[in-house]
Amino acid sequence: MKPNIFQNAVNNLVVGLGDKLTDNQKWELYYLDEVIQNLKTLREVDTQYIYALPKPFVEKFLTGQHLINSWHRKCVIKDCHFVSEKNDYCLNVGWEKGDKRWQMWLRTTILDCRWIDIKQKVYLKYFSKLSPGRVDSLIAYLTEKKKLYDEWYKKSTKRSNNIIGRELSKHTNEMVVSRDAIRQSIRSIQKDSKVVADAFNSTLSQAEQDTLIKWLADNIYSMRLYVVKDSRWDKAISELYPEEVYGKHRQTIPSELSKDSINGYISVNTLDNIPYDILKKVTHKEKDEDVVKQNKGSSKFRINNYLLVLYLLNNYNKNGFKLGITNLNKGITL
Repeated sequence: MKPNIFQNAVNNLVVGLGDKLTDNQKWELYYLDEVIQNLKTLREVDTQYIYALPKPFVEKFLTGQHLINSWHRKCVIKDCHFVSEKNDYCLNVGWEKGDKRWQMWLRTTILDCRWIDIKQKVYLKYFSKLSPGRVDSLIAYLTEKKKLYDEWYKKSTKRSNNIIGRELSKHTNEMVVSRDAIRQSIRSIQKDSKVVADAFNSTLSQAEQDTLIKWLADNIYSMRLYVVKDSRWDKAISELYPEEVYGKHRQTIPSELSKDSINGYISVNTLDNIPYDILKKVTHKEKDEDVVKQNKGSSKFRINNYLLVLYLLNNYNKNGFKLGITNLNKGITL
């Protein structure tokens, strides 16, 4: 098995369905709950479906769209932003060539302009007025879509767990341990896998991933992985994450109480501006105090989550994320 297959399996457990979905499906997955809740508030409001969609998506969707304005001139939306006081999007519009710009409200633009780039089917979906009946049908449709994505996620994480298990089973367990210790090892791996597989809400949007990685890059002190020496995990990690590239993982001496499993943590210098809500999705914790623990006798704080450590190694090793190095944030470049 090539290393990237194992790494993709780990990534899948951390951030969700990964490459299985198209870009549009990923957007739907990330924002379904928000759209459904927005639609419920629009039942009695005379407005368009686009106002039920997440603001970051709408701003990205509108930017770059070409229009024919009321003077029959072609122009382009340079950028836009939502204005809460007006409950509308302010569009910065201009000629495609040149610096001249002016502002228009989206509701005015829908009435007065002709949209060139948007296909008729999409235009009718986003810009047609929502009747109460259509709102109800959209809520029902999106609720079923969410159930479908939930099933996809469960199947996808199950495949990922199988990939990891098959890879680890290739390595001979040379530890001298009791049968009970081996059974404990199996239960530990199964428990960790189930926690992640059941956590549908742990899926992170790209914006959430960027926020988390930026905060970690600024504040990380060190990363550690612990495995029992000569265990299957030790052999797998050594092969897939060679020391000269990824840094050195720590090996504990096997004993009768050893579990053939892996543990890891991220040590950070401070909790200033820590994105608790995002970390809760990754670590599957409900309380802030369960996400991060302060190291005893130290000013550092610890995020205990080996899957997040592997995810950083897989995706950001080239940026400086490595094992066993202190003051790690000083060597990271994003």
